[in-house]
Amino acid sequence: MVFKVYVMSFKGFLLIGLIIVVVILILGFMMAFLSKNGDGHVLIGDKLPECPDKPNCLCSEYAQNNHWIEPLSIDGLEAEKAWHLFRQMVEQSGGDIRVDQNFKLHAVYTTSFFKFNDDLMARLDNEKKLIHLRSESRIGHSDFGKNKQRLQDLCDAFYQKARP
Repeated sequence: MVFKVYVMSFKGFLLIGLIIVVVILILGFMMAFLSKNGDGHVLIGDKLPECPDKPNCLCSEYAQNNHWIEPLSIDGLEAEKAWHLFRQMVEQSGGDIRVDQNFKLHAVYTTSFFKFNDDLMARLDNEKKLIHLRSESRIGHSDFGKNKQRLQDLCDAFYQKARP
């Protein structure tokens, strides 16, 4: 039995690499297109929706799960002023506010390269002096920590402006 060994040329490796890159780009743009569908979650009731079992979602409402992130404390601030400041921070950080009613907010962030849509939701809990937060990627399983970083940056910016 004779085995033939084929040695691929540099051009062959280059062609295979190019094909892989093109396939990845096509899949990425298809997923980005899919993330444009819908308006994310609807804000209903007194709490933000719970996160699904995916690492690309964080929410401050439910401390019992591993998707928890600390809510914004507005203790010592007037609720309406704190909400207005929070709204400004969302807009300055690139959020497109779609709903802002009765101290409930829904904004959409779009990632830079593939243009994936991520949803940010927030609600004011005036009794506890908190702004609860929820951020989730619309598509996929992991976001490589993008939502967590976005919320941390948003909270940092809020606290810098609220408590100079």
